[in-house]
Amino acid sequence: GLLVVGPNSRRHEPLLCAYLQFITIDIFLQNYFARLWILNDDLSNLNSIIDSSSTDPTALEKVRLGICKLSRDLILFEEILGYVLEALEMMEIPPEPQEQAG
Repeated sequence: GLLVVGPNSRRHEPLLCAYLQFITIDIFLQNYFARLWILNDDLSNLNSIIDSSSTDPTALEKVRLGICKLSRDLILFEEILGYVLEALEMMEIPPEPQEQAG
């Protein structure tokens, strides 16, 4: 939490809240893209299983399960991205406080 006190604290509150909103979305997007890179690695692993399908008799089942899992993840990623875009459209940056002291 954060406690802002002082005679001009109410003037700075909207700007501080907007800043915290942007920071939290930034942290969320960092985690989102980290998970996206993991998904990319999973796709590469699935591609290597496909390449070795001529020597591995169980490759077809592994590929089917992998594609099913990755497609579910991609659907969730697209849905989450829609929510993030909606949140960004709703956010407003308040004007700077008139007095810069404090």
